[in-house]
Amino acid sequence: MSGKNISTRPRSSWNRRSDALDMTGQIGRDRTDTERRKRVRKRTPGAVRVCSACAAVSAEKRWVTDPETIARIRNAAGRAIEPTLCPGCARVRAGRVDGWVRLEGQAVRGQEDEIRNLVYNILEDSRRDDPVHRVVSWHTAGTKMEIETTSQWLAETIGKAIQRDLGGELDIRFIPDEEFVRVYWKQRG
Repeated sequence: MSGKNISTRPRSSWNRRSDALDMTGQIGRDRTDTERRKRVRKRTPGAVRVCSACAAVSAEKRWVTDPETIARIRNAAGRAIEPTLCPGCARVRAGRVDGWVRLEGQAVRGQEDEIRNLVYNILEDSRRDDPVHRVVSWHTAGTKMEIETTSQWLAETIGKAIQRDLGGELDIRFIPDEEFVRVYWKQRG
Protein backbone atom coordinates (compact mmCIF):
# COMPACT_ATOMS: atom_id res chain seq x y z
CA MET A 1 0.00 0.00 0.00
CA SER A 2 1.75 3.09 -1.18
CA GLY A 3 0.31 5.79 1.06
CA LYS A 4 -3.30 5.62 -0.16
CA ASN A 5 -6.14 5.08 2.27
CA ILE A 6 -8.43 2.39 0.98
CA SER A 7 -11.81 1.59 2.47
CA THR A 8 -12.13 -1.84 4.07
CA ARG A 9 -15.83 -2.22 3.37
CA PRO A 10 -16.86 -4.41 0.47
CA ARG A 11 -17.51 -2.65 -2.82
CA SER A 12 -21.10 -3.91 -3.01
CA SER A 13 -22.14 -1.86 0.04
CA TRP A 14 -21.05 1.47 -1.42
CA ASN A 15 -23.73 4.03 -2.00
CA ARG A 16 -22.70 5.90 -5.13
CA ARG A 17 -24.62 9.04 -4.16
CA SER A 18 -23.27 9.35 -0.64
CA ASP A 19 -19.73 8.03 -1.06
CA ALA A 20 -17.40 10.31 -2.92
CA LEU A 21 -13.74 10.37 -3.73
CA ASP A 22 -12.35 13.50 -2.13
CA MET A 23 -9.33 15.54 -3.27
CA THR A 24 -6.88 13.44 -1.22
CA GLY A 25 -7.96 10.24 -2.95
CA GLN A 26 -9.84 8.98 0.13
CA ILE A 27 -13.31 7.58 -0.02
CA GLY A 28 -15.63 9.42 2.33
CA ARG A 29 -19.10 10.77 2.81
CA ASP A 30 -20.26 13.61 0.62
CA ARG A 31 -20.82 16.60 2.90
CA THR A 32 -24.17 17.63 1.43
CA ASP A 33 -25.57 14.11 1.68
CA THR A 34 -24.63 13.88 5.36
CA GLU A 35 -26.31 17.23 6.07
CA ARG A 36 -29.42 16.14 4.20
CA ARG A 37 -29.64 12.93 6.21
CA LYS A 38 -29.64 14.91 9.46
CA ARG A 39 -32.72 16.85 8.29
CA VAL A 40 -34.67 13.92 6.88
CA ARG A 41 -36.22 11.64 9.47
CA LYS A 42 -36.61 7.96 8.72
CA ARG A 43 -40.27 7.08 8.25
CA THR A 44 -41.96 3.74 8.18
CA PRO A 45 -43.13 3.12 4.60
CA GLY A 46 -46.91 3.25 4.37
CA ALA A 47 -47.28 4.48 7.96
CA VAL A 48 -50.04 6.86 8.96
CA ARG A 49 -48.63 9.92 10.73
CA VAL A 50 -50.75 11.40 13.52
CA CYS A 51 -50.02 14.79 15.08
CA SER A 52 -49.56 14.35 18.81
CA ALA A 53 -50.71 17.94 19.47
CA CYS A 54 -53.82 18.43 17.30
CA ALA A 55 -54.68 14.89 16.05
CA ALA A 56 -54.35 15.81 12.36
CA VAL A 57 -53.57 12.77 10.22
CA SER A 58 -51.23 12.40 7.25
CA ALA A 59 -51.42 9.62 4.73
CA GLU A 60 -50.11 9.78 1.19
CA LYS A 61 -48.29 13.09 1.84
CA ARG A 62 -51.42 15.10 2.73
CA TRP A 63 -52.39 16.33 6.20
CA VAL A 64 -56.12 16.31 6.94
CA THR A 65 -58.31 17.41 9.84
CA ASP A 66 -61.70 16.31 8.53
CA PRO A 67 -63.12 13.83 11.12
CA GLU A 68 -64.61 11.45 8.50
CA THR A 69 -61.36 11.26 6.55
CA ILE A 70 -59.37 10.78 9.76
CA ALA A 71 -61.61 7.89 10.83
CA ARG A 72 -61.27 6.23 7.42
CA ILE A 73 -57.46 6.55 7.42
CA ARG A 74 -57.04 5.36 11.02
CA ASN A 75 -59.22 2.30 10.43
CA ALA A 76 -57.24 1.21 7.38
CA ALA A 77 -55.99 -2.29 8.10
CA GLY A 78 -52.30 -3.11 8.20
CA ARG A 79 -50.91 0.41 8.51
CA ALA A 80 -48.64 1.44 11.34
CA ILE A 81 -49.39 4.68 13.23
CA GLU A 82 -46.44 7.02 13.69
CA PRO A 83 -46.80 9.92 16.19
CA THR A 84 -45.28 13.19 15.00
CA LEU A 85 -46.03 16.94 14.75
CA CYS A 86 -47.97 18.29 11.79
CA PRO A 87 -46.45 21.29 9.95
CA GLY A 88 -48.87 23.72 11.65
CA CYS A 89 -48.05 22.56 15.19
CA ALA A 90 -44.33 22.51 14.35
CA ARG A 91 -44.53 26.14 13.19
CA VAL A 92 -46.44 27.22 16.29
CA ARG A 93 -43.98 25.40 18.57
CA ALA A 94 -41.03 27.01 16.76
CA GLY A 95 -42.71 30.44 16.88
CA ARG A 96 -42.52 30.83 13.10
CA VAL A 97 -44.61 33.80 12.03
CA ASP A 98 -45.29 34.41 8.33
CA GLY A 99 -48.13 36.91 8.71
CA TRP A 100 -48.95 39.80 11.02
CA VAL A 101 -52.34 41.52 11.25
CA ARG A 102 -52.94 44.81 13.07
CA LEU A 103 -56.46 46.15 13.61
CA GLU A 104 -57.04 49.68 14.89
CA GLY A 105 -60.22 51.57 15.76
CA GLN A 106 -63.16 51.73 18.14
CA ALA A 107 -64.66 48.67 16.43
CA VAL A 108 -61.90 46.58 18.00
CA ARG A 109 -63.14 47.51 21.47
CA GLY A 110 -66.85 47.62 20.68
CA GLN A 111 -67.08 44.54 18.45
CA GLU A 112 -64.24 42.42 19.81
CA ASP A 113 -66.42 39.31 20.15
CA GLU A 114 -67.63 39.61 16.55
CA ILE A 115 -64.05 40.05 15.30
CA ARG A 116 -62.89 37.00 17.29
CA ASN A 117 -65.77 34.89 15.95
CA LEU A 118 -64.96 35.96 12.40
CA VAL A 119 -61.29 35.03 12.83
CA TYR A 120 -62.18 31.67 14.45
CA ASN A 121 -64.51 30.85 11.53
CA ILE A 122 -61.76 31.69 9.03
CA LEU A 123 -59.35 29.51 11.01
CA GLU A 124 -61.74 26.55 11.01
CA ASP A 125 -62.35 26.79 7.26
CA SER A 126 -58.68 27.23 6.37
CA ARG A 127 -57.47 24.53 8.78
CA ARG A 128 -59.84 22.02 7.19
CA ASP A 129 -58.05 22.62 3.87
CA ASP A 130 -54.50 22.84 5.26
CA PRO A 131 -53.52 22.35 8.93
CA VAL A 132 -50.53 24.70 8.52
CA HIS A 133 -52.84 27.74 8.85
CA ARG A 134 -52.70 28.71 12.54
CA VAL A 135 -52.68 31.71 14.84
CA VAL A 136 -49.42 31.92 16.79
CA SER A 137 -50.40 34.78 19.10
CA TRP A 138 -53.25 37.21 19.68
CA HIS A 139 -52.97 40.48 21.63
CA THR A 140 -55.66 43.07 22.35
CA ALA A 141 -54.97 46.42 24.02
CA GLY A 142 -57.69 49.05 24.00
CA THR A 143 -58.53 49.92 20.41
CA LYS A 144 -55.72 47.80 18.89
CA MET A 145 -55.53 44.10 18.14
CA GLU A 146 -52.53 42.19 16.77
CA ILE A 147 -52.67 38.67 15.36
CA GLU A 148 -49.62 36.65 14.28
CA THR A 149 -50.22 33.77 11.85
CA THR A 150 -48.21 30.86 10.48
CA SER A 151 -49.11 31.68 6.87
CA GLN A 152 -49.27 34.73 4.66
CA TRP A 153 -52.53 33.56 3.14
CA LEU A 154 -54.27 33.42 6.54
CA ALA A 155 -53.16 36.95 7.50
CA GLU A 156 -54.34 38.32 4.17
CA THR A 157 -57.68 36.48 4.41
CA ILE A 158 -58.31 37.80 7.93
CA GLY A 159 -57.63 41.38 6.81
CA LYS A 160 -59.93 41.11 3.77
CA ALA A 161 -62.75 39.57 5.84
CA ILE A 162 -62.51 42.34 8.46
CA GLN A 163 -62.64 44.99 5.73
CA ARG A 164 -65.60 43.29 4.04
CA ASP A 165 -67.61 43.08 7.29
CA LEU A 166 -66.60 46.32 9.05
CA GLY A 167 -65.44 48.59 6.22
CA GLY A 168 -62.38 50.68 6.91
CA GLU A 169 -59.01 50.98 5.21
CA LEU A 170 -56.92 47.90 4.45
CA ASP A 171 -53.21 47.93 3.61
CA ILE A 172 -51.45 44.66 2.75
CA ARG A 173 -47.65 44.74 2.49
CA PHE A 174 -45.68 41.73 1.30
CA ILE A 175 -42.01 41.75 2.29
CA PRO A 176 -40.23 40.91 -1.02
CA ASP A 177 -37.16 38.97 0.20
CA GLU A 178 -38.94 37.17 3.03
CA GLU A 179 -42.03 35.01 3.15
CA PHE A 180 -43.85 37.51 5.33
CA VAL A 181 -46.88 39.80 5.04
CA ARG A 182 -48.03 42.73 7.16
CA VAL A 183 -51.74 43.50 7.11
CA TYR A 184 -53.00 46.80 8.53
CA TRP A 185 -56.71 47.54 8.98
CA LYS A 186 -57.90 50.88 10.32
CA GLN A 187 -61.45 51.98 11.00
CA ARG A 188 -62.49 55.10 9.13
CA GLY A 189 -63.47 58.19 11.05
